[in-house]
Amino acid sequence: MKDYSEFYKQVGQSIRSRRGKNLSQEALASAVGLTRTSISNIESGRQKMLLHTFVDIADALKADPANLLPTRPAPAGAVGAEKLARLPENERAFIESAIGIKPQEKENNGRQEKKDSGVGPEAGDGSGNNRGARARLGNREGKGSAHRP
Repeated sequence: MKDYSEFYKQVGQSIRSRRGKNLSQEALASAVGLTRTSISNIESGRQKMLLHTFVDIADALKADPANLLPTRPAPAGAVGAEKLARLPENERAFIESAIGIKPQEKENNGRQEKKDSGVGPEAGDGSGNNRGARARLGNREGKGSAHRP
């Protein structure tokens, strides 16, 4: 289970700083239907609150609830992406694999187009006989083969 204590401390600090010196804990508590002790505990991060209570506190502070939430760090993939893009392909691939970033798929969903007409089932073997690649590999039995036991 994830520990959210730092999150609640940051929310509480935002509430405290937004409340400032012009609004007492007692006045805020009265406005949202809590006790002064609850407001003190919320501001110190010791007490969790229900979502509707959080919105009520934001309304009492004349603040957008989103502005009372802590900012989230940027995802790992976004940090330094422009620097990573400038690296040579082999270095970029090494770093991406080391930190777990999957390389973006290239055109055609990651498949390379085949320019060599000598590859593939419709390709000839160079002798004018268009037997295809399967004939050159030997008639291997397998899925789709006509020769099943």
